[in-house]
Amino acid sequence: MEHDFSARITARRMELGLTREEVARRTGIRLTYIEHLEQSHEMPDMGFLVRLAETLRTSIAYLTGKENAPPDASG
Repeated sequence: MEHDFSARITARRMELGLTREEVARRTGIRLTYIEHLEQSHEMPDMGFLVRLAETLRTSIAYLTGKENAPPDASG
């Protein structure tokens, strides 16, 4: 089952033990935008999506629902 974008970024952030503030700082975006993305169904532009996937150590395909599980972050 495909999960929505906001649920995936929230879950992945929590799996990594990151706060919204840390994600905002690492991606170079305002905290309010991270909060917005976690509470809405809005999809960011590709440039930010790339930075977000890197910060969350996952793939764009996972974040957008094209993969069911995030890549293994242990390696």
